[in-house]
Amino acid sequence: MAQINTLQPGDIVSGLEPNEHVEIQKVVPFGNKTLIEGVGVTSRRLVKRPLNTEEFDKLVKIRGTEYAFNGDAKAFMLGVEAQRIRIAYQFDPLFAVNSSVVDVLPHQVEAVYRYLLPLPRIRFLLADDTGAGKTIMTGLLIKELLFRGVLSKVLIVTPGGLTRQWQDEMQEKFGLFFRLINRASFEAEPGQFARSEEGYFITSIDFISRHEGCLNAARETQWDMVVFDEAHKLSAYEYGSKVDRSARYHVAEELSPHTDHLLFLTATPHRGRRDTFRRLLMLLDEDLFQKDELVTKRIHDAVATFSAAGAQDDELAITNARNRFFLRRLKEEMVDWDNQQLFKPRHTKTVGYELTAEELELYNAVTKYVRSRRKEAKSKRNRQVELTLMVMQRRLASSIYAITRTLQNRLKALDEVLKILRDTSHNLAERKRLLNQRDNDLPEDLAEYEDLDETQREDVDKRIFRQVLSDDPAEVEKEREEVAGLLRLAESLRNHPEAKFSELLEVLDDSDVIRREDEKLVIFTEHKDTLDNLTDRLTRMGYHVTIIHGGMDVEMRKQAQREFRTRSKIMIATDAAGEGINLQYCRFLINWDIPWNPNRLEQRMGRIHRYGQKDEVWVYNLVASNTREGSVLEKVLKKMDIMREQMGDDRVYDVVDELLEEVPLLQLLENSIDSETAANAVSTVESQLDSGLEKRAQDLVALQKKQSLASKLDLREARRLRDTSDERRLQPLFIQRFFMTAYTEAGGTINPDHTFPVFHLGRTPSGLMDVARSLRLPISEKLDFPIVFDKELVSIASKVRVPEGTRLLGPGHPLFEALIEWAIRRARDSFTRGVTLVDPNIGQPQRIWLMRSSIEDGRLEEKRRLAHQELNLVVADHLGLRATSPANILNFTVPDFDFELPGIPQHGNEEIQMWTYENQTEKQLKRVIQQREMECELRRSYLETTFTDLILDLQEKLNEFQQLQLYGEDDPEERQKLEQRIQQLKDRKKIRLDELEQMLRLSSNLPDIVASGIVLPAPTAVLEPDETEQHQGVPMRRDDEVEQIAMNVVMQYEKRRGWTPFDVSQDGEHYDIRSESPAFEIRYIEVKGRAASGPIILTSPEMDKLKQLGARAYLYIVTYCRGERPRLRIINDPMRFLSPEMLFRQIQYLVQENDWSRFGEHTEI
Repeated sequence: MAQINTLQPGDIVSGLEPNEHVEIQKVVPFGNKTLIEGVGVTSRRLVKRPLNTEEFDKLVKIRGTEYAFNGDAKAFMLGVEAQRIRIAYQFDPLFAVNSSVVDVLPHQVEAVYRYLLPLPRIRFLLADDTGAGKTIMTGLLIKELLFRGVLSKVLIVTPGGLTRQWQDEMQEKFGLFFRLINRASFEAEPGQFARSEEGYFITSIDFISRHEGCLNAARETQWDMVVFDEAHKLSAYEYGSKVDRSARYHVAEELSPHTDHLLFLTATPHRGRRDTFRRLLMLLDEDLFQKDELVTKRIHDAVATFSAAGAQDDELAITNARNRFFLRRLKEEMVDWDNQQLFKPRHTKTVGYELTAEELELYNAVTKYVRSRRKEAKSKRNRQVELTLMVMQRRLASSIYAITRTLQNRLKALDEVLKILRDTSHNLAERKRLLNQRDNDLPEDLAEYEDLDETQREDVDKRIFRQVLSDDPAEVEKEREEVAGLLRLAESLRNHPEAKFSELLEVLDDSDVIRREDEKLVIFTEHKDTLDNLTDRLTRMGYHVTIIHGGMDVEMRKQAQREFRTRSKIMIATDAAGEGINLQYCRFLINWDIPWNPNRLEQRMGRIHRYGQKDEVWVYNLVASNTREGSVLEKVLKKMDIMREQMGDDRVYDVVDELLEEVPLLQLLENSIDSETAANAVSTVESQLDSGLEKRAQDLVALQKKQSLASKLDLREARRLRDTSDERRLQPLFIQRFFMTAYTEAGGTINPDHTFPVFHLGRTPSGLMDVARSLRLPISEKLDFPIVFDKELVSIASKVRVPEGTRLLGPGHPLFEALIEWAIRRARDSFTRGVTLVDPNIGQPQRIWLMRSSIEDGRLEEKRRLAHQELNLVVADHLGLRATSPANILNFTVPDFDFELPGIPQHGNEEIQMWTYENQTEKQLKRVIQQREMECELRRSYLETTFTDLILDLQEKLNEFQQLQLYGEDDPEERQKLEQRIQQLKDRKKIRLDELEQMLRLSSNLPDIVASGIVLPAPTAVLEPDETEQHQGVPMRRDDEVEQIAMNVVMQYEKRRGWTPFDVSQDGEHYDIRSESPAFEIRYIEVKGRAASGPIILTSPEMDKLKQLGARAYLYIVTYCRGERPRLRIINDPMRFLSPEMLFRQIQYLVQENDWSRFGEHTEI
């Protein structure tokens, strides 16, 4: 407790602010209270607070004006590591990649780290081809921005069928927990968007466009980022001066002004209409894309290579982006890290078959029922009955079993309707209410029904069968009898040899699926009923069958996927597997049912025709030629096959949706059912398919290729980013050690599994739960699944078995983030007091300061103002002051001996801050200014051109009005509108240019001293241990002179062989030299020097780094450094051969000369 006369200016106390210490500036009486004035140690926020006696007594003085160096050393080291992990994105250019369960590809790295991440304000259209992994790129971008602290509110808007897939992928791959917003969840809590400053949400475009309350709530929220998937569905059409905006477009238009970052995702950005494409881009920036010619210029603009002096290599790489608004890469351009094509050739074959006479009788009878009732429904404008009947027709085309189940459900529903209608205890109005009580949110038509996901469609199917055309019981009874007759006919075919199944078996015989043991087959059907029936029939034939359908949760689907990969021959799936399931180890696919939505056909093929597929892909489409819809589908699909053959381009399947845009497939199929005769339906389709369809396909494919201009993958640059990341990334072993130490310190338990390389956590410690609640992090009281710290173990391609449900735990996971915050809070007292540590490698004591440098711009919002931040460790010893990486703290340990604080040259706080500012912060500021100036200059040029053109156009029109005024033909109202519009554009131009000036107004604050300490050498450390000391835990200290000689020898050797070496020994990389060849090969070199010869020492972080770098790691051992002719031994991938023995407290490891001298090669120097 504090006393008023004991607190002095410069003292640091706790208890005044909840989450930080405060440095006292003034303590004075204030009436019957005491006024405390101070500044937050972390935030530098001014605090002025009157305290009564009780409140004052609760203050705790942590230290006076000087460091006491008596803090908890273990808490200090954990806190520094937590701080380092928190800003790890600054030294690992692919930090999100390395903390996520993704096998990233070059084009994904380029999109996120070269195009998107460098932008201060992202307003971007990512239009890569189908299968490029846009979900992965989005997850990586969000995670990188979260690490930088610039995102706290994110909204992802997807098509209806993809919301849960997005939610699952964000959680499974990136550890990001998004809340699903649908009617039930929103109406249960309408204020959840605005409930707090943080929140990650996913909703469907159709729900938010139809639910006015949800849209209003989203519009009233200021978002940090909004993402629209399948953005081409945000359609708006221009008809002269009139703009016809879709409800989906309206959503994006409403949300665009209320988000800092806006990302659009689509594989079909330009669907043949300039106006829709321009309107889409105007949602990103309404000023820059006002005219078609500006659109063309903007999306093809190239940015000059950024090569400012002093720029760091990784910053240079990601800043050299070509376009700030648009990116499109085609499948043909996508390659792997070895420059091999990602996508193998794909072949499709449409297999026509004919229903048997008995099947055709059933088909015609049901179709007659559907057609007659649809005609009546249309006349009564009853869309829901129309929909009901078309759903029945779809199921009729699927299988005998599916239509039988459908007719049973329809009959049951009609019985329920009759029961309600005949219930005289209710009046007519009440009976109508009972019939329609759950029908308010049914789809309006078949197109809307097709946009639903599988689970939603199944729910709709259960409800629409109660739809009837009349509330007259006699009319309903009549329909019931008709349906009962159809059901009897269907049930009579229960044991009938189904023609489609026979065709399936023939396809199996023609392919290699049966003959080759390693081949597999995926069969897609639209309906769960058909899936069940096919599974039963194929299982009875002796096939091992795995299934996936919409009723299975994520874990069940993953388990099915693994079973198919390891055991099963055949997978039967509904369209739940067409979204997000990767089956690249299978190359045969049969479409048992042809989806009426062409996009689903492409999604299905994308399950096997994707990265990782090693063979050519074969897709078979089964269609019944002697049915109405079958004949239409056969004509369309065979036409596509012919066009592919003639054009020699597989991309014809990727443009099928746009190809049939004027006469959509859905409309063709509906027309085939409604036509008077089947022949009429086929004739209509043929005329539409023959009217320039091939030319339109060629134009669409050419258009796609043209849109990829200026977006060619720079594989060399992507590889360099990957190599830099491999060199600098946080190693899984380090993440594991930090977590295990900190979690145990927090009171948790963590147990290794006795069978698998995984861990199990006990109950989450209460302290972590408290931190999580304060940060609003969603963590549970106990994790019920195994965890790993190395993402390779949970990769689909992993060769190491782990239990089902195993999750990756690392940066970005809520529990890990809570632990980082807990460690920093726990270290607060130690940071303030200062600590004493031990480094067994040094011979003289050191003073260290952990320094934080921040660069801010001139924007008002605090969250957006921070432009860059970095941590440095400043060291003072007998050699003077120098800066190094905080990673070197890994070489320190806690003293286990009595000591007195040594005499070290004194350096005041202001002196250290000034030294850091001059030697580190000013260089940091220069780099940030160079990057920001280039970005803002580009945007200024865009804005100047756009506004100048628009104002000149309007000025010409205004001049015409002024000329007419001379002849007495003035229109004052129109002239005034033009004058107002010109002034609005001038005002808008000023606002936009002022925003750029604020972004350019960069400044650096005085660096903060986060913590300080004294580092002692180990008192028993020796330079040259004798044989007994080598086995008694006696540490070896570094001989700085010998090590410098060794470094000089290696640097000269690398230069003589034509390589370019860089000394990175002070950068915290845990190796000493990075050497590059003229052919861009890289060696990562650890240098060890000996005065004569003998054993060498490797530290724990050095060994971890050498293991991580593998074949690219080299150990250069220079012996006889004090002699006239030093000797050099080079060992490649040293941790593969050497056998280090622990020498000192898991920090120093000894490698005997008789061990290292057996490997590598002796080199003359």
